[in-house]
Amino acid sequence: MCGILGLIQNHDFSISSSQFEKINMLNFHRGPDVQNTLSLNLSNYKVNLGHTRLSIQDLSEKANQPMKSYTGKYIISFNGEIYNHLALRKLLESKNFNQWNTNSDTETLLNLFEFYSFSEVLNIIEGMFSFILIDLNEKKIFFARDSAGEKPLYLCFNKLFICASSDLNAIKNIPGFKKNINKSVLSEYLKYNYIPSPYTIFENTFKLPPASYIELDLKLYKFKEFK
Repeated sequence: MCGILGLIQNHDFSISSSQFEKINMLNFHRGPDVQNTLSLNLSNYKVNLGHTRLSIQDLSEKANQPMKSYTGKYIISFNGEIYNHLALRKLLESKNFNQWNTNSDTETLLNLFEFYSFSEVLNIIEGMFSFILIDLNEKKIFFARDSAGEKPLYLCFNKLFICASSDLNAIKNIPGFKKNINKSVLSEYLKYNYIPSPYTIFENTFKLPPASYIELDLKLYKFKEFK
């Protein structure tokens, strides 16, 4: 289990890198071994990406996240496990790719995007996962979740920022987050003793449904949702 966190800040909103690091640490219970963040400017937006790691595969520092692909085009914050990653490594090696730095499934997944489209990658990987992927060249950000929904991913949209996290607690501690209760789901909670997907207890905050991903084009600041 690891924790992932992504924040896209609008022009009228800004938090410092140190503030983001503190918010990322709220996912510490998901990844007590290593906690890392990075900040970058992408299409005039400030983008923060964080990761809290529970080290299981490849315990070396090289396997820490956020991680860049071998060309530097892609950056990922990944939670989960790709079961067939060794077979997928052989697939990449059949394309004369052999620039491996780690033995981690994160690196396998990340470099698949160098050779295949986003949807093609999702069709060939097997596992449980949620992740945030940044395409630096196309200035796009992808949010994805596995077919069974084993790994959580919460998303918040408002006029100040867009945020994605493994844990709702990290999102609700972002300055400017409005903790308005989503009254329309209270009856569902009282009926089932939980809140059905894709809703959460807060307004404008959702669970990404299983077997789905969202593509955010920062050049247009426009979403495309796929299933």
